[in-house]
Amino acid sequence: MVTKKRVSQVLGFYESFGRLKMRPPQGNSNWMVPPNFKAPACATTWESSKPSGTAKERRLRTLRSRIGSLRNRSLKSFRSEHAMVVPVLVRTNGLLTQFERAVRSVHRILKDDEILIVVDDGSPTQFQKAIQASCSWPKIVLLRHCPNVGPASSRNTAMDWCRSNRSEIQTVCFLDADCVVPDANWSAAHRAQQKEVPGIVCGRTISLNPETWVSLYHDVFGTLNGRMFEDENNLLYGATCNMSIRFDALPDGFRFDPQFRTPAFEDVEFCVRARKTGLTKNITFLSGAVIKHDYSTDALGFIEQFWRYGQGHHRMLEAHPEYDAWFAASSPMSNFSMKKLPSD
Repeated sequence: MVTKKRVSQVLGFYESFGRLKMRPPQGNSNWMVPPNFKAPACATTWESSKPSGTAKERRLRTLRSRIGSLRNRSLKSFRSEHAMVVPVLVRTNGLLTQFERAVRSVHRILKDDEILIVVDDGSPTQFQKAIQASCSWPKIVLLRHCPNVGPASSRNTAMDWCRSNRSEIQTVCFLDADCVVPDANWSAAHRAQQKEVPGIVCGRTISLNPETWVSLYHDVFGTLNGRMFEDENNLLYGATCNMSIRFDALPDGFRFDPQFRTPAFEDVEFCVRARKTGLTKNITFLSGAVIKHDYSTDALGFIEQFWRYGQGHHRMLEAHPEYDAWFAASSPMSNFSMKKLPSD
């Protein structure tokens, strides 16, 4: 609903952005894991370190600690070859509902050799118990950031945890907390494509609520489907709401650029930088790997989304000046025109 308060908030955001000085990328923007990097411990035990609270609360914390320890040991017993990663920042009850729906849709399709990694990117305290409850299923790893550091760093945290704790994991699937996986073969499709053409694989994203005009726009223009080089039959970039990577096909320690702190262009920069390292034929599109995205359907949410894209585009050009020329040479992929896409 468009309200005076909502309009005031957006206008205030625009005004503050007009005074914002963009920080240029440091060094060569070649984000890799440092040689002596040690990934943070997994926050799969949720007990509080503070002794405060009633006797009942302290007993509950002790019980959670013991359950967490058992859960950690059970996680170690699984040999996982594939991970799914969902970064989340819950600030409202609506976002919590989206996240819970996303976790349920992924958990129901988890196979024996797969785990789900949730990265809580600094959600306020009042939502943390609900996030913990959603991640209490077997084979779900919960990592926490405090404070918020952005979706790029959240995905890096999950990738670093895999590299440091599960060397057998080679393929990682990314999706967003406002997505739903409707097909039980979604991850299997990504894994099969990664075996055929290892590198970066991007699936097809459709609207969860296609009856709205905002959703129709995204479906027509394929906002989150990436852009295709028709003469090369591969992508310029794809979106992390439906993307998989294979570690051994990327340069050692290849990561997302943590300077992209908002959900805009961090996936574009990741793919373009990978392309510049030599992966020109290994960024592929897989129309059979479908997820549904819950787009914001009000006009102000639509404006905010593309305002973030404008912000990310500015930083993108600072890091990769050739991006606009590559963008002009590529084509959008509408969900209503799949004829140009490679077969899967």
